[in-house]
Amino acid sequence: MTEAERAPLTGAEMDLWAADAADPLTAAVTAVGAGIDPAWAGAEGFIAWTAPAAAPPTTAPDLDARLRESWHPEQPARQIASPLRLEVRGSLLPTEVIPRLLADPAVGSAILPVDRAPGALMRRDWSWPLRIGVADDELLAALGALAGAGIVPERLVDLTDVRTTPGAVNLLVLRSAPAEAAAFVAARRQVANAVVCVADSTVSWPIIDAHFALVRAASAAVLTALTPAANADDTARRILQMVRYLSHAHPVDIALTVGFERSILIAAEPDALANVALPELIRARASRARLESRVLRRMAPPPIDLAPIEPPALPAAEPPPLHEPPPTAEMSFDARVVESAADELDALSGGAFDSESAEASRAFEVQETMDAALDDAAAAVPRLLQAYLGAPDAEVPDHILRPGTNAVDVFVGPIEAGALQGLEIPNSLLGFDDPTLTSARLTVVLAPLMPMGEAVRAELDVPRFGRSQNARLEWTLPDKGLVQARLIVLHRNRVLQTVRITGRVGSAARVTDRIVLWDQIGRLDERQPFDRTFVLNHAADGRSRVVSHSDGQTTIESMVEIEAATDSIRDFLLKATQLRSKGAKAQADAKQILIDVAVEGHDMYETLSGKLDRFADAQRIQIVSTRSARFLPLELIYERPAPDEDAAMCENWIAGKPCGDHCFADEEDTTIICPSVFWGLSRVIERQRGDETDDDGNAFVVSSSPSRKGRRLTCAHPLIAASEKVSTADVGRTVTSLGNAPKATTWTQWSTELAATAADLLVLMPHTDPKASTLEISGATLRRGRIQEKKHVRSAADVNPIVMLLGCDTAGSQEDPAGFATIFLKKGAAVVFSTLTMLLAGHAATMSQGLAGMLRDPDRKAQSLGELVSDFRRESVRSGMISALAVTAYGDSDWSL
Repeated sequence: MTEAERAPLTGAEMDLWAADAADPLTAAVTAVGAGIDPAWAGAEGFIAWTAPAAAPPTTAPDLDARLRESWHPEQPARQIASPLRLEVRGSLLPTEVIPRLLADPAVGSAILPVDRAPGALMRRDWSWPLRIGVADDELLAALGALAGAGIVPERLVDLTDVRTTPGAVNLLVLRSAPAEAAAFVAARRQVANAVVCVADSTVSWPIIDAHFALVRAASAAVLTALTPAANADDTARRILQMVRYLSHAHPVDIALTVGFERSILIAAEPDALANVALPELIRARASRARLESRVLRRMAPPPIDLAPIEPPALPAAEPPPLHEPPPTAEMSFDARVVESAADELDALSGGAFDSESAEASRAFEVQETMDAALDDAAAAVPRLLQAYLGAPDAEVPDHILRPGTNAVDVFVGPIEAGALQGLEIPNSLLGFDDPTLTSARLTVVLAPLMPMGEAVRAELDVPRFGRSQNARLEWTLPDKGLVQARLIVLHRNRVLQTVRITGRVGSAARVTDRIVLWDQIGRLDERQPFDRTFVLNHAADGRSRVVSHSDGQTTIESMVEIEAATDSIRDFLLKATQLRSKGAKAQADAKQILIDVAVEGHDMYETLSGKLDRFADAQRIQIVSTRSARFLPLELIYERPAPDEDAAMCENWIAGKPCGDHCFADEEDTTIICPSVFWGLSRVIERQRGDETDDDGNAFVVSSSPSRKGRRLTCAHPLIAASEKVSTADVGRTVTSLGNAPKATTWTQWSTELAATAADLLVLMPHTDPKASTLEISGATLRRGRIQEKKHVRSAADVNPIVMLLGCDTAGSQEDPAGFATIFLKKGAAVVFSTLTMLLAGHAATMSQGLAGMLRDPDRKAQSLGELVSDFRRESVRSGMISALAVTAYGDSDWSL
């Protein structure tokens, strides 16, 4: 009989083995001894425990004695005989077998071995202190209350609410069943080393196992576990007990098992848990630090006069200015600091790891000193996105564009003279201020714009220090003519940087239109990924292109088919923003506009879904506009079939009830118009825009972005200004709704109030003049070119304000594609709310009051920017203000507000 054919071992059968046992300990020893190979003889690491095919013989005396040895997790691991770590195999029911094995006091853990899922994310190293992620308020509060209560030192509790602070954690604890946990991590793409579900589960083990597999595939976890439901206080105490036992040098699986009081089912990759006890983590960090020190000593800053080679300009074009490399600094790296710290870590790794010797706390302090020295040294040698272009077999690339296949070798590293250069990719962006991260995997995409062709992509592994290997992309060119492609660097569908490569076949290539979407604060590891990203381009021939990327698939399409629907949507939105009717007529007019927009939105959906696989699955989307004047209004996509001309308004929507498929009779029902179907009311859509505004053709789109320790934006100090077209009554209501906030009537007064109040919420209801590029408040105008960071946007370096710029075409128009949102972002705003169309002054005031009220509501829980914008549109449209469909937000969607 094969293993697969054998009936699963049950708890009842195990109980029969020890029916004559004198006590529970003897029964537990019999259960464990039944599945251990007698040749085990005290081997280190995991020990195979295989479900026996028949009743076991009597346990050998030596083994029996070993299995009766008790231990206590308060005893440091080095002061006791190693507890047994069982790798449980064979045909069995884990929910019945594992508890009986854990009843043996000699057993430290019992895991169900699993293999790494094909295509899973790279494993992450464990960090110290352990990063703990939770997702419910009660558990968060309980952990906060217990953190300083003496179970472990407070500084060894690194706690994250993953709902508002997306980012990788070591241990994710969810008080939900495996099914709900799988849905949570998949929706948020939450990364974790281990995921523990605290819940009672009534389903069978195969179903639990399937959900665990989904959790591991979505989160990159090497360990999943299920422990019975418990209140927040008990769960918090068990989490901190686990951390305490880790500090005593016990392996992760043992610390988890005893921390959760032996009532836990663990499925894990055994090899991933082989060397993750704290002494091994400390020793590995010391070894990496020495290697990093050697790499940094070899990374001498390049001489200032080694400017990159810039090919000649295209014929009939003005020569571009040289792209100056980032300023270099003399490396003042003292390797002795790192070597001394590494020596101390090595010494600590050999310590006792008891409460008195405090190796766990001291290791944290030493690592901080060492990592600061390494980071300072790395900052002195900036690393850029760079590429070499030439014939595929060329030993020395010459950047000449040739007919046929051209090799584009992309890399990240210190400046290399002769390379085509993008802009800096700092270590802080890649997450290397996390010392456990040794490399970061990026995706590079080459999208031919002219002539339009098939995109190619490759993975680029960037080391913590030094130069990456090349990632080769091939670009096939015609025999002659002007050619152009966009090189895009992404991380989990998030655009980081993009450049355009342009030239004529037979001549040298050049890099222009460099755009970066990062700052020195943000870190990839702490960012929630996107499901799909769009990059809107214009090609040298003036035609618009859209490049879309999602999980290994990249497409390039002309905007021609999309532009007609875009123009129609804009026209209908303009009608919405100009509505003046009231009562029943206003409701009828609003419904008709919603129907018209839904028809055009469905047309756009059909166009895009026909070209993009899994387009409808995207819940989080990033849109990056380069210098394309066209707007891609994904917020107005209507996924369901277009409603009839006389469609009725959804009754659930009117009643304020949850909407969904149940609002319709079937999938083809067109008799109902339900606003919840619009993507802007249900999806997270992040917008970024870059315009070629500096002398080198560079655009830094994001001037501020969230980090793990600085993600929450405040709006405690508002400042208001409004156009003279906004009525005195509307302005007064807005001022009152903001607690009688100061109001500026001139731009000089605006600057004075900005400095005096440290304003973090700027409420502007201006009139814009696209042709003159001016903002008007109370009759006073300000030209866009005169907008300054300190005078008009931020009063201090540590203030990144929320800007409400609700006026006419403040996000851009056909006459003025850049609009004003971009310039406020560039000057230090964290978020800019703006409008896509003209807006009546009364509508601007009403929406300003509603949005400000939502932002400042003390009872509202923290939300990401993307979630808040969706909620605002939804509530505004439900109340009849359908012009809210024209409101959009620029800035990083991960900000918490």
